[in-house]
Amino acid sequence: MCIIMIGSEGSNHVSIALLGRECPSAGDFWDGNWIRTEVQVVVGGFRGCVNILLRSEELKRFRDELRHVQNSLQGSVGFEPLECWLSLRVIPDWRGHVRFEGRIRDHLLQGNTLSFAFEYDQTYLTPILAQLNQALREYPVIGMP
Repeated sequence: MCIIMIGSEGSNHVSIALLGRECPSAGDFWDGNWIRTEVQVVVGGFRGCVNILLRSEELKRFRDELRHVQNSLQGSVGFEPLECWLSLRVIPDWRGHVRFEGRIRDHLLQGNTLSFAFEYDQTYLTPILAQLNQALREYPVIGMP
């Protein structure tokens, strides 16, 4: 199982476990790129787990933009999937810190929303990028829109 760990397992983090393609036999862009995931959020005194769908091209876009931010330590990058279960913003500063701000929902259209924020050193970006690369090797983008 491929896991993207944003943060530290022993502290504040968002963990995205990729469980498999939603439509493994689909060979087209629109159906073939949905990935079943389990997202765990641990922030302060809050803990939660939600099963959601993400898309391969969303992970690729996030990886590409995160790589740019890591190289320049300027700007910010947002992870805003098509379905609004999860959103994440990565904001570096000139001191070498990176702030992660996000929101997760337990139901797509209604229900509860948890907003969170935590900071880590910029060195945490390197393993996130490596995990995104591994995720895209296991779940490459299929087809074109």
